[in-house]
Amino acid sequence: MVVPRPQLLVTGRRATNAGRRRRTHRTRAPAAVATGLPDTKRSQKDDTERSCSQFNVLGMVAEFEADLIRMRTREGMAIAKTRGRLKGRAPSLSPSRRRHLLTLVDAGDHTHTELAELFQVSRATVYREIRKRSGAPLEATSTRP
Repeated sequence: MVVPRPQLLVTGRRATNAGRRRRTHRTRAPAAVATGLPDTKRSQKDDTERSCSQFNVLGMVAEFEADLIRMRTREGMAIAKTRGRLKGRAPSLSPSRRRHLLTLVDAGDHTHTELAELFQVSRATVYREIRKRSGAPLEATSTRP
C-alpha cells in the first residue's frame, strides 16, 4: 500500500481584525488523514532534540568503527613486522649512490641543486643524506605553522 506524503496547504487571506494575513502552515493532506494514519503533531523542538540525539548515536558508532579499524591495522602491522614482511618506502638512493653523493659533496665541486639533478632526487634528499652522515637529528626544521 502506498501512503501519500504530506503536502503543504496554504490558506489565503482572511478578513479578521483589520485584515491581517493568516500564516501558512503545514498540515496533513486529506488523503493521508483518510488512510487512518495517526496525526502526530510534534513541536520543532522535539524534532531538533531527536535529530541531535540520532546524530550523536551515529557519531559514536562511526568513531567506534574507526577505532576498530585502527586497532586491526596496528595488529596486522605488528604481525608483519615480526615476520619481517613490513617494509616502508624504498630509499631513493641505493647505498652505492649514497656513497657517491657524499663523495661529491665532500669534493665541493657541485652545488646541492646540481647534485639533486645529477642523482634525480630532490634537494631535500641531498640535505637529508648530508644530515644523516653528520648525525644531526632529522626532524623538520621548518618554521611554518
